[in-house]
Amino acid sequence: MVPSGDGFVESIIIAEVLRLGGSLNDARRLIRDRSFVIDFTEQKHEDLFIKFWRDTIMWIIKHRDAINDEQSVMILGWAQHCYTEGSLLRQQAFSWKRRSPRAVIEASRAYYEQIHHGYRNPSIHLRWSSHGWDWDYIADDEQNWKFRELTSGLELFDEGSAMKHCVGGYYEYCISNRSAIFSVSCNGARAITLELASDSRQIPQARGKYNQSPTSSQQQIIELWLQYVESMEASRR
Repeated sequence: MVPSGDGFVESIIIAEVLRLGGSLNDARRLIRDRSFVIDFTEQKHEDLFIKFWRDTIMWIIKHRDAINDEQSVMILGWAQHCYTEGSLLRQQAFSWKRRSPRAVIEASRAYYEQIHHGYRNPSIHLRWSSHGWDWDYIADDEQNWKFRELTSGLELFDEGSAMKHCVGGYYEYCISNRSAIFSVSCNGARAITLELASDSRQIPQARGKYNQSPTSSQQQIIELWLQYVESMEASRR
């Protein structure tokens, strides 16, 4: 029942949507948001995220006739944002229970209006000091990695716009020195946005485009960068 032209990961997702009673169009709506395109052979996902992922599928199936394709794009992006922020702040897990299509459409539209009107936000003009943890690294496969700290509200907004996630709203973390936000590029292309806690130097979150989790190879590069940061701080003491 799965079209032969789809890739392996997409085919697995389509099969799961069909198994849950959805249609091919429901699956296409889900796949359009790449943060929901999960490769279970590449990464280990938490049970809570798997539940959110399946609950999202069920909500899309249940309300397919009340939303159009454009609204589904907004809804999925908003839901991923709510889930990610709730997990980060250790709030109650995001739930689809008792969420009507009308209320969800209004909430998702408000979320995207906030993102798209970022240049009107006074925070866009804020600036803060760098921690000096920028890093360049050429891997064994000749991939050129660059870690660059974002030190202004404008840079945060541009990163969020390019990567399709909500890092543009993290200026309060940066201006208060709770966190440092880095844009990680590979061969000149943005690959990962990561948050580093300034005091503990732990990483609360690292996200690729559309809030996707880093791959195992990307995670290895991040670990090497963390070692560099620790060596830098040790030399300063």
